[in-house]
Amino acid sequence: WGPNLVRNFKNIENCCVTHIAESQKDRHKKINELHPEIEIQSFEEIINNSNIDAIVIATSISSHYNLAKLALEKEKHILIEKPMADSLEHAEKLIKLSKEKNKILMIDHTYLYSPYIQKIKKIIDEDSIGKVLHVDSIRANWGKFQSDYNVLWDLAPHDLSIINYLLNEMPISVQA
Repeated sequence: WGPNLVRNFKNIENCCVTHIAESQKDRHKKINELHPEIEIQSFEEIINNSNIDAIVIATSISSHYNLAKLALEKEKHILIEKPMADSLEHAEKLIKLSKEKNKILMIDHTYLYSPYIQKIKKIIDEDSIGKVLHVDSIRANWGKFQSDYNVLWDLAPHDLSIINYLLNEMPISVQA
């Protein structure tokens, strides 16, 4: 998701992408070609840079907790790819730390911002179709499987975040 995130952030007014931490050296050349104005540094250098207000964590799920914890401890706002952590315990610790540090901790549920989901949300909120009693979700585009977690951790958060957003309530039951 890194290249997509950089592209999208560069299109936001008053947002300036200045640094990228990329551990895979073979990607550095491509980053330099696409974004010569962006400096490639280590994660440690980035979180220790007092001129950087916020960071994005788009890594494997197994690293989310440790990276987010370090960044929050260094007073950074965070946008983190879903799921935000590998356990409920780690998620709750990150939430607590973000509140203690008064820093934003946002999970990137990318589909919530699509025009299709926004239109469905508007229709539901206008109450023009009545009360929604059932939601059926089919995952047709599997994308790239993450090797460090199973499909439930990797893909289910998309559907669950969309449903929670559209209905503004938690599910009563789930069948899979």
